[in-house]
Amino acid sequence: MTWGAGALALLCAALWGGLAVAVRFTQEDLPPVGTAALRFGIASVVVALWGKSQGQGLWVRREEWKPISVVGILLFLQIGLFHWGLTQTNSAHGSVLIGSNPVFVALIAHFMLLGDRLSWGKLAGLGLAVLGLVTVFAGPSGVTSGDPPTWLGDGIILLSSLL
Repeated sequence: MTWGAGALALLCAALWGGLAVAVRFTQEDLPPVGTAALRFGIASVVVALWGKSQGQGLWVRREEWKPISVVGILLFLQIGLFHWGLTQTNSAHGSVLIGSNPVFVALIAHFMLLGDRLSWGKLAGLGLAVLGLVTVFAGPSGVTSGDPPTWLGDGIILLSSLL
């Protein structure tokens, strides 16, 4: 990996790490879907400009519409649930719970991909991860401000992570 690629990876991690806080901050002025639309509107322009700069076409072939539509609907539901869930819980819980998707991926991959089986070590790691998620749900929030988490919001974000 080059230094530039490493720096870009760190920038992406920092931006994604602060996403829940940024979304919660904007929700006083924008509805959840408005915040998501702003995020993806900006991203679409950046990706289109990058694609054009690389000489890539932006047109979708006829046979690509169906899978793109399915993935687009799932992405819309995932992002919509994440933004809605953040209206019901705090950004700390949102950040932790949206990051739980590797737990779901590991479990789904075990049943859908022949070469990706759960070993005892993987199961132990997943068990610790699930214990951490249970702790987030059931443990004391430690929040002293007026921004308490709720089980509803946490559940919505966990469903978003599953998608």
